Amino acid sequence: MSVTNSNAKSAVKTSRKAKNAASASNTVLSAVLAQTEEQHVPLSALVKSPQNVRIVPYSAESVRELADSIKGIGLLQNLVVHALPDGLYGV
Repeated sequence: MSVTNSNAKSAVKTSRKAKNAASASNTVLSAVLAQTEEQHVPLSALVKSPQNVRIVPYSAESVRELADSIKGIGLLQNLVVHALPDGLYGV
């Protein structure tokens, strides 16, 4: 029979400096977002951005599930887009 000594690891504690830095970042981000104008863009003006880093295509089933979720409960996060030279907006 073997004896195993297992000690549970203690929870990682966050330093006060890290908490203050995170709080400061959130404050700055909140201030920037408060000054940013919300703009409504027609769906027809949205195109896949050449800057989009997602290169693995989603399956038709996963896109359908996402569309059903948006239809059922709405969009939970706003899209962030950038203006393109041709007047369209990249997603």
